[in-house]
Amino acid sequence: MKELLVKQLERLDRVNERLLKKAENNELTELEVETLEVVNNAIDDISYTLMTTKAEE
Repeated sequence: MKELLVKQLERLDRVNERLLKKAENNELTELEVETLEVVNNAIDDISYTLMTTKAEE
């Protein structure tokens, strides 16, 4: 499960980077702004899960 979460985190990070580049140029649509928020929340959630899982091991 940990490996799957790490892979998802890597994918989300790539999407996040692409959206942030567009945001720097003020080129985000409303949907992309919402997507960026969801991606950032998912990154936070997965990171927290990985940290707490590692702490429990």
